[in-house]
Amino acid sequence: MAVRDRATGGLYWWNKRNGQVTAVGDPKPLSPALPAPASPTPWQQHQHHAAQAPLGTLVKHNLAMGLGVGAAFALIAALFR
Repeated sequence: MAVRDRATGGLYWWNKRNGQVTAVGDPKPLSPALPAPASPTPWQQHQHHAAQAPLGTLVKHNLAMGLGVGAAFALIAALFR
């Protein structure tokens, strides 16, 4: 809100919400910018892409993942016998 200074007749700006004021003659402050949205995490990106994938692709992906994990466990078990 623009306010006229009684002593000098100049204008200053007063923020009613927090009580802050500018110096007499300063330009009107810009309204505070909204914070930038946080960038998605790799997991959120993966979830977003997985939700858009066709069912066949999801089945193949999960089958390959299961077979890979199973093979890794079998290899580790064989190494420690």
